Amino acid sequence: MERIRIDFCYDRCVTEWSQWSSCSAECGGGTRTRSRRIDEEDYCKGLPNTKRNELLQSAPCNPVCEHGATRLEQGGCLCPPGRTGTCCHTEITCNYPGRPMNGDLEMMQPLVYGRIISFSCDEGYVMTDGDIDIVCNGQGKWNGTKPTCTAKMVGQAIAMGMKSCTHVILATNLLVLQIIHYSCSEGYRLRGSSQSTCLSNGKWSGNTRECDPIWCEPPIEPVNGKLLPPKSKYYYGQAVGFSCEPGFIMEGVQKLRCRERGPDSPVVIGSGGGEWNGEAPTCTAVSCGDPGPPQNGAKDGSIFYFPHSVVFSCYAGYILQGASEVQCTEGGTWSAPPPACIPCPKNTYKNNGRLDTECLACPPNSHTVTAASTSQAQCLCDQGYRSDENGVCREVRCPILSAVEHGNLASCDNVMGSVCEMTCEDGYILSSGSGKRQCLGDGSWSGSQPRCQPCGMNTYKEEGGNVCLPCPLHSHTNAVAQQKGDAGGPCEDVDECAANSGRGDCEDTCKNLDGGYECSCTTVPVDKTCTNLTTDDAPENGGLVCHWYREQNSQYCSLRCNDGYEFFSGINKYETCGATTGYEWSFEVRNETIPDCYEEYFPGFRLEADAFYFVRKCKDLTPSEQDDVKKTFAAVLDDNQVCKLRGTKLCNLDNFGIICGNETLRRRKRSTDGQEYDEEVSEVKIQLEVRGNKVLDSSTEANRICALLRIPRSRCTVRIATEAYKRYLKAAVMFSGNQLKSLFRRPER
Repeated sequence: MERIRIDFCYDRCVTEWSQWSSCSAECGGGTRTRSRRIDEEDYCKGLPNTKRNELLQSAPCNPVCEHGATRLEQGGCLCPPGRTGTCCHTEITCNYPGRPMNGDLEMMQPLVYGRIISFSCDEGYVMTDGDIDIVCNGQGKWNGTKPTCTAKMVGQAIAMGMKSCTHVILATNLLVLQIIHYSCSEGYRLRGSSQSTCLSNGKWSGNTRECDPIWCEPPIEPVNGKLLPPKSKYYYGQAVGFSCEPGFIMEGVQKLRCRERGPDSPVVIGSGGGEWNGEAPTCTAVSCGDPGPPQNGAKDGSIFYFPHSVVFSCYAGYILQGASEVQCTEGGTWSAPPPACIPCPKNTYKNNGRLDTECLACPPNSHTVTAASTSQAQCLCDQGYRSDENGVCREVRCPILSAVEHGNLASCDNVMGSVCEMTCEDGYILSSGSGKRQCLGDGSWSGSQPRCQPCGMNTYKEEGGNVCLPCPLHSHTNAVAQQKGDAGGPCEDVDECAANSGRGDCEDTCKNLDGGYECSCTTVPVDKTCTNLTTDDAPENGGLVCHWYREQNSQYCSLRCNDGYEFFSGINKYETCGATTGYEWSFEVRNETIPDCYEEYFPGFRLEADAFYFVRKCKDLTPSEQDDVKKTFAAVLDDNQVCKLRGTKLCNLDNFGIICGNETLRRRKRSTDGQEYDEEVSEVKIQLEVRGNKVLDSSTEANRICALLRIPRSRCTVRIATEAYKRYLKAAVMFSGNQLKSLFRRPER
């Protein structure tokens, strides 16, 4: 029950959560927070610091790295080549280098990372320095320099193709079989034999020889990409670049260069004698990164590349806020931010995860304890209502009460929280049950059915009181159920002095008074008296507050419980003993005992007024607190006309006392399997009463004591016997106490 109380107050003693804050990071994983504050109400004060400390919550946000970036473990994004910025939104570009004088270039806009520019010279010009092609790198710079086109020399055209011929000068003494060798300039290949032999007929062997330019077939164009620039053939030294379509990124080299086929390369018939210096790259779809499921929701889709989509949904009790479907765009970003799953507010519910279902309101007269409820079954009836067999919350009504015999019932309702009060007719008092009963949430009345009991002979009931008061000494009534009216009565005075020749019970002079008599030399003998209550009679974990009403030879004791303890059942306002009870205590007349106090079921909630509880343990009350308890009890007696006799207030604080009961002890123990548990141990108090005869001033008494204590008779005197007997009694008490302690000593752990 305490757990339920804490949860109840937890839901009501804090404000609603604030809106989520902005994310601490734009991408790569950040944190957002929300908060609430304590809005404490009186009945929730003093709760243990449990859930109410949860005033700040945090949640991850923006986990995705876009544009093909990689998420780092410590947070943030590692940009791929060609991208820069905190979240890689900026694409790296290179400046336009311009055309070479007397030349041209081939390129594709924009000049982003990996783009290639190929240069060429006009006819009649050759490149003398610089590079045939340049590439835009990751720093926004060109790898290579723009070339220079220089006019050809006249002799170059004649010598073109003959790089290192062996010139043979014909002479008359030229030998037969002498050989000359042919080779071509770089970028050309020899067509025909590479050597010629001087034959016996004086002619050179072989046919005409030519130096043909080396060229390469276009490489295979990558899927979702293209060649830059596209050509039917690429000559020796020329480069081809690659680019990918939007939504795809390149994996592999960004350009290839045509070179002469090596001696170990396979011969391809019809080719230009060239080969590429590597493998062509591939174009891979851009990744937008895993958007992750929304908190309290799920995602459908595991491919996060362009142009695939992901669908989101929320769990039961939550509604989707944002796009239910997002698509990975060509820029490596999702078409919309990830959505959020918002809990259905209190007093509503949603029993499925469908997007077209809204939060439904609870039926009339019902509510939910928390937000995000998942079914109508979590809609609980409001206070004062309970569910019928059809699940409809109906107003709680208790059975209609009726007046008991000799009782009167004040007009009252029977809805939850209504209080009905029962009073007794004149001459009758409530002897059991509850005078006030409240309609509870389960449709039952608190307390029990009261009973009106008539005041006995020689007692009467004061107007507005609920206790039978004894008639004044030496007065009586003629019937039961007597009520004191405005005209006085109902007790009739008796002339106690009529007997014994006008002396009554007096030895000398007797004076008859209203409600008694007065002797001039003695007091009235009392044949019976009430037994004083002790600690053994007082309730455990509580105590008794008693008033000794000596003028009426009666006593009144009220039951009180220590702080944190509760009455096991309803109680009378106090117990009484006097002439009306035959000088027996009222609980003895009922064949009952004074009930003990037990730990409260609902700490801080009491059915009785606070005046029926001690502010702390009975034994720990300060003198000031004891006086407050006595004054409170005196006020109760005064309200019930107990403290008034013929208009004179008789209750005196000097006649009040407090009797404390035993307390329940607890100790922590450990079972054989290692589990700890609490064990209640009732306090045992043992009182030793040692009686000894008083040593009279006689040698006979002294000799008997000396013989008992083995004192030589020659040394036995009355003084020595007296001192020795006192020491003997003291030793007997201490010895008995030690023996009892050994029997009842708490066992060692």
